[in-house]
Amino acid sequence: MRIMTCCARAAVGGRRASILLAGAAIAMPTAALAQRAEDPELQDIVVTATKRGEQAIQDVPMSIAAIGSDRLKQMGADSFIGWSRSVPGLAVQDQGPGDKKYIIRGIQSVGAATTALYFDEIVMTGNNRQDGGGRQPDPKLYDMERIEVLRGPQGTLYGASSMSGTIRMITNKPKLDRFEGEVDGTVSGTRHGGASFRVNAMINLPVVSDRFAVRGVYYLRDEAGFIDNPLLGLKGINDDADVMKALVHRLLRMRVRPYYLYQMDLITGGAHFKVDVRKGIEIIKALRGHTTGYAIPQFVIDAPGGGGKVPLNPDYVLVRDEQRVVIRNYEGKTFEYPEPALVRR
Repeated sequence: MRIMTCCARAAVGGRRASILLAGAAIAMPTAALAQRAEDPELQDIVVTATKRGEQAIQDVPMSIAAIGSDRLKQMGADSFIGWSRSVPGLAVQDQGPGDKKYIIRGIQSVGAATTALYFDEIVMTGNNRQDGGGRQPDPKLYDMERIEVLRGPQGTLYGASSMSGTIRMITNKPKLDRFEGEVDGTVSGTRHGGASFRVNAMINLPVVSDRFAVRGVYYLRDEAGFIDNPLLGLKGINDDADVMKALVHRLLRMRVRPYYLYQMDLITGGAHFKVDVRKGIEIIKALRGHTTGYAIPQFVIDAPGGGGKVPLNPDYVLVRDEQRVVIRNYEGKTFEYPEPALVRR
């Protein structure tokens, strides 16, 4: 799986703005960071959750959790799952890349998301496209200043989709007085998979000293998996009998009975990830007799030209004539069954 994102931020005097992908944040006037003496024992945690400027977290009259950049680095957090366990009452339903459902205090719905997601001042909550909930991304946590988790309801400050709370990801802002740059990378491997690597880069450019600066962030993730993807012309997901058995068993545990196993329709440009009909029949043959009948879907093909669904089965009937039917069971054993018309009374 490859993920690549570029982010640019600009600051003009006391005004700052962020740009992420195709979104732009409203430039908000902010006060310069107060220079605080370094206290080796205790330091104030500063948040901006109330939108009244920077406040110490103990002075904010709401239930809020904040995780600073140093803590994120200590945890090695690169995504939501890396830091979420440190916040009580925060959970996630992972429905795939770009389709997360964040939950605070167990409050959720089958419709739109109940937890708002902000990247600086950019709303990233997303719209509801399925009954499972709102689609929310999982931004990578590079060059972050802090993460704030506000327990809800937060409708007054953050509007819709914030009934259970709001998650704010606050990035490091451009520095007006100095040049900065950073590059780091990680290389790893997945057993029975492949090689993975991560690259992060940041540059801070003061274009006009003390008046205008730009900060750019880039990251790349190329992470190998342990299951191949047939959509990319690879093998090992839905053309393997063992994988299919595990899938249908998982469906039964969720009280969902698999009904159809569809053969791919004939479409232009789809030949590189099409699975043979022979393979579908082999999967059904490997399932029948080796698991419960409730777990065996019906293998069907949509006949070209609107001919409807045509069921396909392994060759269990070997010979059929007026006198007998020779059949074969799942173990490969053959049996002769006389036709009823010739059975004597």
